Amino acid sequence: MGVAYIPDYPGADRFKGRQLHTRDYRTAEDFAGKHVTVVGGGISAVQLLDEISRVPSTT
Repeated sequence: MGVAYIPDYPGADRFKGRQLHTRDYRTAEDFAGKHVTVVGGGISAVQLLDEISRVPSTT
């Protein structure tokens, strides 16, 4: 498996919440009761949003 691309974005170093790459995602239940923002436009982000939006609130 190749190295995951994780881009820099303004404020990432100050964000106190959990940040992870889609390769580290396991289940939507891990995010129950939370608000999730999915950043990205690739197919993995779209697939993740479809699944994870069923459990927490999402952006």
